[in-house]
Amino acid sequence: MQAEPPKIRHNVVLFGETGVGKSSVINMLLGTEEATVSPNALGCTLSSTGYEGAIGEQNYTFWDTIGLNEGDQGKVPNMTAVTALYHLLKSLSNKGGVSLLVFCMRSPRITDAGHKNWLLFRDIICQGRVPTVLAVTHLDSQEAMDGWWSENEQAFVGQYGICPSKEVQRVFSGGEDIHSDDGVACITATKGKFKRGHYVNEEEYEESCVKIRRLVFEFHSPYPWKVNPVAWFNRVVEEVDRKFLCFQWKGQQVRLEAGQAIEDLMSRWKITEAQAKEVAGKLEGGGRGLLEQVKAIGQALERWMGV
Repeated sequence: MQAEPPKIRHNVVLFGETGVGKSSVINMLLGTEEATVSPNALGCTLSSTGYEGAIGEQNYTFWDTIGLNEGDQGKVPNMTAVTALYHLLKSLSNKGGVSLLVFCMRSPRITDAGHKNWLLFRDIICQGRVPTVLAVTHLDSQEAMDGWWSENEQAFVGQYGICPSKEVQRVFSGGEDIHSDDGVACITATKGKFKRGHYVNEEEYEESCVKIRRLVFEFHSPYPWKVNPVAWFNRVVEEVDRKFLCFQWKGQQVRLEAGQAIEDLMSRWKITEAQAKEVAGKLEGGGRGLLEQVKAIGQALERWMGV
């Protein structure tokens, strides 16, 4: 474990499909019912909401996001997905950066959309630079929640390439008798029905609160990651091209004035003219039109997500 830098408020981003329990997990982290929990959450954009809280003496802002393949009728417009996530990360760069990603998924198995959310957030948007951990919800019907990960880890790592961060940054105080796997919290995010004077899953829920708070406290990076717009664009184009090989514009000839490309880049991605020109130089150095590449990112994601 590294020596801790001076304490700051760390940004923690929770992501995953609708219905996996992201808002409930945030409420567990906060110890209050601040985040709105809705089984029918629908939106037209990838909006994000921040909630301030603390674990011990460490302050956090927990960000509840809407993942890809969500929104109205279960789908988000292609460019809206990437631009909204980029804007969130860029705004968080002005608030200290991103210290941890928490991938929330519902047991018993990962879905195709869930896997794509993992790839988009961790590998493409955050470019593998942010520690990423796993919160598995809806395990209240599981006889032994703690055994779920050991039974499924091989499939996650081997089949999907989902490898939660294992490097503990600091030690959480409390709940030493409650088991957790490194980088994973197997939990129930609900207390269940109220019967005969108590909640059915009250004990499991309290243990789950300890697990998720320990997960965030122990694995958030002491050195938050910040977006560099020029490097980000260059890397995203490379990653989408390498991973998905699906730029529709290959073989098409689209002539665009350089000024139009710069203007579109500045307007869509909210970056300065100087940054836009630098991005243009980096990307067009590969012989591909700038605006074509920016649009191709969205087109590739659209087909990849099955929109």
